[in-house]
Amino acid sequence: AVNAAVGDRDRRLVEAALAALRADGSVLIPVPSPGRALEVLLALDFAWTAARLPYPLVFASPVAWSILEAGRAAVEWGGAAVAGGMWEGAAAPAVGHHRGPPPDPPHPLALKAVRPVHSAAEVLPRVGPGGPPPRPQVVVATTGGAEGGASRDLLAAWAGDPRCAILLPTAAPPAGSAADELLA
Repeated sequence: AVNAAVGDRDRRLVEAALAALRADGSVLIPVPSPGRALEVLLALDFAWTAARLPYPLVFASPVAWSILEAGRAAVEWGGAAVAGGMWEGAAAPAVGHHRGPPPDPPHPLALKAVRPVHSAAEVLPRVGPGGPPPRPQVVVATTGGAEGGASRDLLAAWAGDPRCAILLPTAAPPAGSAADELLA
């Protein structure tokens, strides 16, 4: 029942992100922890890869690469016991005429559609006032309450645009945070 609830929560998050993108808006998803970032990125990457979605999918954190590598290493180190059903639903390797054992399935945290960046400056367009709006994209950013870093910068840039969405992937943001003030 827990896995079904998590799957439903992530499905709703993906659907809300797609609705904003199709309305020509961008989406900020501030996440509270690296672990939740990996869960959200995995759900989004699966949807993006399966449907071949054209929208950029970005992971913004000063330590984005480190978080992704640590997640991959943990899955590899734990082997099948940790990966569990993560390989289920992944595209099966192509079967052809080759010698030797079949290739390994793709790593569940390969995240083919995700582009890691260090800051909001790598996401926001470099244009002056009155310039074109940002290209619709989804940015998963650390600092769940949008209190600093890319979360805070993107919140400031996109909060006034009715096409954009700020999706909170947790039950409630930290009390007194910028995200909490949005809900008040």
